[in-house]
Amino acid sequence: MKRTAEMALANLEMRTAKLEEAEYQEWVDMDFKTTSRSFESGSQKDLKATIFQLNPGYDFDLPLSGKGMKSIVTSLFRPLKRIIEVLEKSGMSFKVVFKIRPTLIKKSGSEEVTLTFENFFLCIYSSPFKVWQDPNDVEANFDYKARRFYATAPPSLNHSLEWLNKKQDWKITYNPIRGTLNSNIPLLLKASFAKALSKHLKDYQENRKLISKAIHEKIASWSEDFVKGYSVEKFDMLVEEYAEDNYRRPHEDEDWHEYGGRESAVEHVWENVVLADKKVSGLEGDPKRPVFLFLIDFDDTKNTAALVRWDFTSLSSRDVKWGTLEKMRSLYNKS
Repeated sequence: MKRTAEMALANLEMRTAKLEEAEYQEWVDMDFKTTSRSFESGSQKDLKATIFQLNPGYDFDLPLSGKGMKSIVTSLFRPLKRIIEVLEKSGMSFKVVFKIRPTLIKKSGSEEVTLTFENFFLCIYSSPFKVWQDPNDVEANFDYKARRFYATAPPSLNHSLEWLNKKQDWKITYNPIRGTLNSNIPLLLKASFAKALSKHLKDYQENRKLISKAIHEKIASWSEDFVKGYSVEKFDMLVEEYAEDNYRRPHEDEDWHEYGGRESAVEHVWENVVLADKKVSGLEGDPKRPVFLFLIDFDDTKNTAALVRWDFTSLSSRDVKWGTLEKMRSLYNKS
């Protein structure tokens, strides 16, 4: 139902009458400011407790009852409460931070009381109020020193809500006579702001999902290209190891009689060795940690093969298993 001027006037008269019963003039003439101390709040629960425990800094009887004062503080807290409730529903980790405990100020001659937060800001660990990224333009590269992938993407949108993440003074003023709220940040007082903030956070979370998916796809593509360029020549140490173990007679140094020496034996292995298969694995379990598998057929006549498993992001050496081609093929298909 639309509120008429008559209804608004009746409401104002009712409020005035209520406070007149509580010695209205004494309320107007009153002057007080709560004491403050160093304080930080890590949750909405702590913040509520801090605000609701506000008391005047000196001892006298307020013209309003404790219940009346609590009602005023509740009204002052409402704009901030709406924001924090949206953050809680979003599931994001956050903390409300202010270096000085909130102060409640009432100046003599004024009907209004002001709640002030100094150096206040919302610490959101996933940065939804800063520049987002464009999921359509992601690049993934590998840092060989750190043994990890890193991704870059140009900024997509720069939202005006970044001010929520900056230290500033927040002031909310309430007039209990007229039932009106004012603030140095007018946006706080709009009920629609909570809905806009909720949508903003949902859009941000969707953006993070798209970015994560794009990064994983780029890592998979990078890994596939890496494997394609990997040939059997990359396994020269393995070839020499195979020649050493299979063609060298006991107690001989360089004179490998059967093949005319060490070099000839290694050359003989190179004539037969084949990179039978290769692939990228492991991305389903951890999209940022590819595992490369190489199936190497060393000698058809001896039915000897090696399966090389290489965890690309690990500093450890490659894991090599030896056996028949049939057995190594089976392990390869299962990996």
